[in-house]
Amino acid sequence: MIKRLLLIVIILKNILKKYILAITAITFLFFSCEDKASDSPQVPDIIIISPGVGRIILQPGETIQFKSRVFAKNNQEIIDASVVWSSDNDAVAAIDENGIVTAVKEGIATIMATLETIQSMREVVVSTSKKRVLSELFTSST
Repeated sequence: MIKRLLLIVIILKNILKKYILAITAITFLFFSCEDKASDSPQVPDIIIISPGVGRIILQPGETIQFKSRVFAKNNQEIIDASVVWSSDNDAVAAIDENGIVTAVKEGIATIMATLETIQSMREVVVSTSKKRVLSELFTSST
């Protein structure tokens, strides 16, 4: 009877050791995993402005919504990044804090999206005649 009790105690001790070892391993793995994306702040590298590329052509009074996407050096999008919108010529095309551009009068304005030390630009041409602007674009590029 004592041999059986001793054998049961030894078996239970071995089982308990395995459970303790398993719990220790799981705890170690859980606490040693690093989430590098959340530990270090993402550094902005580039701002993409949409719509399109190149010049945007508007007539006075027209509006267009610009949107920005900011990407870090590791090519991951920084979701909560907030750019500051500005125009180099508010008399031609003004932009509000939400990225809505309003064409005011004929001319050319550069719209900029800025975040920290990076900036992206889009040129806006305001004209009363889109045909004339398009012909000027094609003739000036040749």
